[in-house]
Amino acid sequence: MDKGLKKIIISELKKRKYNGMAQYEMETLFNFSKSHISETLSEMISKNIIIKKNCGKLIKKIWLKAYYPGHIENYIRIGILKSSEYVKFLSAAFSVADSLNLNIQVISFNNTVDMMNAMENNALEISLSPAVSQIIYAITKDNYFIIGPVASGGSCIFSNDKFDSDQIKTSDISSMMLLSRNFMMLNKYNNISFYKNPKTGMLDFLKFKFRYIAIWEPFASFIECKGRKREKDYHDLLDDRPCCLISAGKEFYSKNNQILESIMNAYKSNENIDGRAVKIISRETSIDYDNVIKSIHRYNYSIKFDIDQLKDYANSMGILLSEEKIKKIFKMM
Repeated sequence: MDKGLKKIIISELKKRKYNGMAQYEMETLFNFSKSHISETLSEMISKNIIIKKNCGKLIKKIWLKAYYPGHIENYIRIGILKSSEYVKFLSAAFSVADSLNLNIQVISFNNTVDMMNAMENNALEISLSPAVSQIIYAITKDNYFIIGPVASGGSCIFSNDKFDSDQIKTSDISSMMLLSRNFMMLNKYNNISFYKNPKTGMLDFLKFKFRYIAIWEPFASFIECKGRKREKDYHDLLDDRPCCLISAGKEFYSKNNQILESIMNAYKSNENIDGRAVKIISRETSIDYDNVIKSIHRYNYSIKFDIDQLKDYANSMGILLSEEKIKKIFKMM
């Protein structure tokens, strides 16, 4: 395989994302022969890097597998944020995939907006993301179902001592936003801002750039090791509400319901932790393997979640949902 051409193709496909690229465009833009491009694409397909589909009689379109807007046979793409909360679910998914000879690709996002955009474009089979964003997108879009909770807890609010400002930093469109809101109401604060990703938020907090931070595991355990004061835990302010929810694309849900059911059953019953899942979270968070393992115990995975609780959660966000709408978006497994 021509590594130079492969690099060019991957770079361009990353820019195009869900739109993909027609093969004739590559032949026009890349200044390589048709046969050379065709040979390189064939090798990339055989190595599961890209996917090629006929769009009409004449046009062949190419996508990176992570961006293909549709379900790929025997292939499950799971979207996550940078959190150890997801280790147990990923472990269950790997277990089922191994038994059924399926391929799992875990795609990490820096924020919920990008992940929900991937779901909207049918480029994820499963997403694990904050309940706040899952509910908002589920009622405004029509291409995925919420199928259950991930866990509760695992996050908290820390403070830097001897600070005049009452500023709190948190992540947007997430349970951290609700955690911060409740903390601010309790203390009559009103100075809130948002960090773009948890790693930079954590580092800025440790440099004393602001007083409070709302953050989740494994970053919370890392901050605690640095001697910062834990002001409030998740359960102090949000009880046992799930931090994140599990959703499945409608196409995947309708065609692979038994696979989904197997994953959910394994998730509820299997306590085994798969090293592959831990390594993914360790890599994405830059927190070492052992501390990722320890941080998992900060979460409560034995939580009840049903239609009534989904409705209550939405109400706490100021969103009123009818029973009919809830039944359309919520398919508990």
